[in-house]
Amino acid sequence: MCLRVQVQLGPLTEYRAATMFVEDLRTQFYQRLIGKRILVIVNYDIDAICASKILQALFKYDNMLYSIVPIMGIMGMVRAFNENKDDVKFVLLVNCGGCIDLVDLLQPEPDVVFFVCDSHRPYDICNVYSDQQVRQIFSYH
Repeated sequence: MCLRVQVQLGPLTEYRAATMFVEDLRTQFYQRLIGKRILVIVNYDIDAICASKILQALFKYDNMLYSIVPIMGIMGMVRAFNENKDDVKFVLLVNCGGCIDLVDLLQPEPDVVFFVCDSHRPYDICNVYSDQQVRQIFSYH
């Protein structure tokens, strides 16, 4: 189910999809990354590793600059981000990062955007409502 945001426009009310969820992978996610350097932080599990291999093939096909860092646990994610944060503005978290407050934990610059593709539940509420820096990627079906 897609979260909807109610916007009051005088006597009219309009409902829009909230921007913290990526609804169109091509325009809201992939096309934003083309021509940019991307940090891909991958949890050390089979699903995440397979997903990272698919992403690696896509990135190579489009000649994109990327770094893939496999991690185990929250401290591994913090270390991977801190070692690469000066070089990137886009961070893709594969099967990690959804259950913790990313902005509070990692203290990124305001222009850094995290894309979170995590099958673990529940999502941290701070990530859900951090529409400027954290975008959730998942299927509504």
